[in-house]
Amino acid sequence: GHEDDSRLLRCWHSDSFWEDLTRRNLRRIDCLAAETGVDFFRPSPVLYRFEPGFSPQGPSSRPRSFFGGGPAFAGFDFEDAAGGIVEPKLYIAALNQMAKKHGAVVVRCAIGGLCRRHGTAKISTSAGEFEARRVVDARGIYFQESDVRVEAEVIGKVLIYVESAGQADDRPFCFVDSQCDPEVFHDMYGFWNYRAAPGATVSKFGFTERTPVKLQGPEQVADWFRKDYRGYPYLEKGLAAVQKLYGRRRFTTRIKPCAFVATPGRRPAFVLERNYGMIAGCNGMAAKCCQTLAKLFVDRWNA
Repeated sequence: GHEDDSRLLRCWHSDSFWEDLTRRNLRRIDCLAAETGVDFFRPSPVLYRFEPGFSPQGPSSRPRSFFGGGPAFAGFDFEDAAGGIVEPKLYIAALNQMAKKHGAVVVRCAIGGLCRRHGTAKISTSAGEFEARRVVDARGIYFQESDVRVEAEVIGKVLIYVESAGQADDRPFCFVDSQCDPEVFHDMYGFWNYRAAPGATVSKFGFTERTPVKLQGPEQVADWFRKDYRGYPYLEKGLAAVQKLYGRRRFTTRIKPCAFVATPGRRPAFVLERNYGMIAGCNGMAAKCCQTLAKLFVDRWNA
């Protein structure tokens, strides 16, 4: 639904569901990259700053060993044992390459509708009509247009892109900050100097809001991406948090819209009935674990 040039992959999570899923998918990512030769994953340090008194448990988090970013990151005392940056479009290209190797035909099109009758499904698309015996429906934000309903809501967000002059200590890394304006945000997450520009470096920052912007229906989602994101109510707070990281360094910013589907339990919602499967929710997190999630459907169908 939007230009997506990177996703933060981290093993440590407060929910063991995501920690287990990420670890299993990392093994599949390594195999996929080796088999296809597509360089879609960059191992990178992921630093954490937690609320006072909180200490993460488990093997996925360890005391910080990477020191970068200067004084602004002095309070980040923990580091992910394995993390990095996934390039979504390259990941999709690698998955498609492997799918074709196994005999799949990949069709790029827009889905118009799905009709299930008598054990088969007819799918109308911009590339014509297809008939399928099994369907996995993963249409992201517009999942509520399906004839199967799940409890979830669309959250409108923004990402702040920052371009600044490169410096000697500008090594790339990611971070999650739970102390960033805790009255407004659960956390702030970022990609520090993850991409180069002519004579500069680019960083990207996002936020998990305590009271998020909720979008009702396709029209509000479309309007959010067209223009409404400019009215993001926490932009001033977000920009102030970014300013703290850069101190007196000069930088320029661009604001881009984003959205995702949230579920009450913060885990994907699954529907598995006969030869129809649907997954909705947590699409930012789920996208980075798509191989392991796909195996759930394969195992269910013994396919």
